[in-house]
Amino acid sequence: MARQVFSRIALGLLLILIGCTDSCFNCNDEEHSGILNPRDDDASTPLLLELYRCGTDFNDITFRDGSDVPIVVGDGGVMLSRIRADSRFSPVNIGIRNNLNAVGSSHDMVYIGGDGSEPGASGVYVLFRESFGTWEFPDHPATGNITSFASSVRFVTSDGEVVATNPDGNFAVVFEEPAGTGFTGTHGEGRRTLAVGPGGLAWQGYRELLQDWASAVWTNVSIPNGPDLEDVHLIGGTGDDPVVAHAAGQNEIWSRVADNAWQLEIGFLPGDLYSIHRAPTGQIYAVGTRGLIVSHDGNSWDQQSVGDDVQLRGVEVNLHGVGYACGDNGVMFQKTYDTWIDLGYSNISPWNDIDAVSSTEVYAANGDTLMTWDGDKWGPLATNFYEIISLHAVSSDRIWIVSRSADGWDNFIQYWAGNMFNMSHDSSMDPFNSIWCDVPGDTIMVAADNGYVFRNGGVAWEQLTADPDRKHFYDLDGTNAHDVFAVGSEGMIAHFDGKSWKQMASGVTDTLRAISGSIAVGDNGAVTRWNGSKWNAESAGTTAHLNAVCYIDGKEAWAVGDGGVIISNDGGSKWTVYERS
Repeated sequence: MARQVFSRIALGLLLILIGCTDSCFNCNDEEHSGILNPRDDDASTPLLLELYRCGTDFNDITFRDGSDVPIVVGDGGVMLSRIRADSRFSPVNIGIRNNLNAVGSSHDMVYIGGDGSEPGASGVYVLFRESFGTWEFPDHPATGNITSFASSVRFVTSDGEVVATNPDGNFAVVFEEPAGTGFTGTHGEGRRTLAVGPGGLAWQGYRELLQDWASAVWTNVSIPNGPDLEDVHLIGGTGDDPVVAHAAGQNEIWSRVADNAWQLEIGFLPGDLYSIHRAPTGQIYAVGTRGLIVSHDGNSWDQQSVGDDVQLRGVEVNLHGVGYACGDNGVMFQKTYDTWIDLGYSNISPWNDIDAVSSTEVYAANGDTLMTWDGDKWGPLATNFYEIISLHAVSSDRIWIVSRSADGWDNFIQYWAGNMFNMSHDSSMDPFNSIWCDVPGDTIMVAADNGYVFRNGGVAWEQLTADPDRKHFYDLDGTNAHDVFAVGSEGMIAHFDGKSWKQMASGVTDTLRAISGSIAVGDNGAVTRWNGSKWNAESAGTTAHLNAVCYIDGKEAWAVGDGGVIISNDGGSKWTVYERS
């Protein structure tokens, strides 16, 4: 689906994006780690490409308040969200690269806490107000990294601080652990807040007035010779019901009713626990090392493992019993009924297509989001509630997109006019696979299944039969509206001269997936080149399926495919195959 891009900068980006569709999201590869940041001293890769790869640790998860939308945060400023239960997780760019440790949601807000931008700097606090649609970075006086939220107005730090907002809305440190031991978890219920840490550390704050933190009384309620505690959850505290606390940590879960002594709930677990959560339905869930998931149904505790090599850091279950657990190396599990299903990076939206207007105006499709590069950073331009299959950009206010519904039945052509998407055409009969338009943007064509190409010359869409045998078309490219090639099944190539389609001998029989300029590529390493009068097959030097090709300046060509294969050609008769890196 990729086509001719305007510069070597965009080409390098193209190879990374499309080459990673099958390989970068494969967590079997131990060499993948962190976020891909091209070296600053490498002139050939000056773009910062924020790909969420297998080494990225997910640290916490929550549901958007009052919804079934999960939000995940992790190292390197990673934030992912899932619009619907049947959609994939897509990245949300909040403009920072700090490690993010905690996320919460209430009312119309999402709040995120993480490490400082550099060692010794105070932790980052991020606030998103849905009613305003803006990201904010409120100042606060804490010195440590933010490790956990009790609510949007209370959090704890690695320096043993409890931070809350005063009635005037400003943050203040309302308590500091005397020994300077850092807090790892906190939770609040009504007038109480509990903060926990290593060695059974636990401090309770109690306020007579909900908003009066200045008068709060803090009491050391630590567990004598207790385990390292990582998280705590409070329930109750309404009417005559006492507050019940559950704290999880090193091989154990403890509970405390009102102001009574702590009691061991379950011990000698095969792993440490990092997160504990009580679902709205009453069940309690805790997750940790060795893939450990511990649950309580109101009567007894149960434990299971989703894999000895899995480290889970966060868990959340909603009112409908749907839950998620996330952890190190990008692991993600979804709970449906009593089963935890491994989503992992197979459920992260792949990069499906890319196009560039210039080196400072690049567009890429990631799941249902149109991402844009402005020469300095990546960010979401618009969110489309369908999976984007293909895009073609003429300018910042003339972008055409082909998208497909989750069930695959509905296909759409949409036009980005600079401020909104306009629906132009839809069909439930023939899946759309690629979109192309001439340089002025006056003529648009869409390659589809069953031998169809849809065309719009500025007035209305028309359905053209490009192949009477109804083979599928997968890509389009051309020099103008009167010189367009379409490629597809069984080596099919058809040419449009502005009036009619003509079938051409391609020299190959394998399905062709992509075309750029005078080169088409496809399955089993198929490559064929147009010399001005006919197509001639060439040896790619690989039998891997080739999914995208880019032809530059009428000479240099690059193609990428399954298994991370990359091949290039400088205009000669031989293609160079590059080992996967």
